[in-house]
Amino acid sequence: MRLLSNYWRKVSDIGLFYSIQTFFWRIVPSWLFDINVWVVTATDHRAFKPGVTEPGIRWAKERDIGELVACGIERAALVDGFARGVKYAVCERDAKIICYAIYETDTHDQESWLRFRFGTHDFFGARIWVAPEYRGQGIAPQVIRFARAHFLKSDRRRSLGIINGLNKSSRRACAKTGIAETGRILYLRLLGITYLHYGRINRIGFWNAQHRLEIPFPQ
Repeated sequence: MRLLSNYWRKVSDIGLFYSIQTFFWRIVPSWLFDINVWVVTATDHRAFKPGVTEPGIRWAKERDIGELVACGIERAALVDGFARGVKYAVCERDAKIICYAIYETDTHDQESWLRFRFGTHDFFGARIWVAPEYRGQGIAPQVIRFARAHFLKSDRRRSLGIINGLNKSSRRACAKTGIAETGRILYLRLLGITYLHYGRINRIGFWNAQHRLEIPFPQ
């Protein structure tokens, strides 16, 4: 009963349709069939006031790869990320990483076939994670503030992001923090052929990790 209760709580949190979608992704290869809508977010931070950085929050170094792997990031992705200039903001407690946020400033590879290209004043929040036992303590907002202050110093004043359109939990979180939804990306994949619609962009073709579709982000 507890397992069923926990599952239903998760479904209620993220939404029934997103739960069905994540299950579908596990059993059907994306090249065979996939359809989705991403919500695009863009927030101007020129009025942002950094405040005091909390103890234990810093930028990760390559020596932290082992700790970040323990947090669930693949080692190969970390090695590639550090080589490409991806930045990992982390929070430590008792010499253990309990939260990380991933940021990119030039390009971001989404899924296995799409690449976003950013402007000179933009930075992209790719992912944020908090250890389960530390959730609900306001740690993630502290890490985000730390990262924003860093990017503002180099005149990167607009943060970008995408949210799965069916993920109720993520969209509620964005609404609470004042993150604005500025557009939507729709794509359909069938037998390896992909159609993408985003603002004035309409593309159709065959793309993969070796030959990605690259688009400016945001429109």
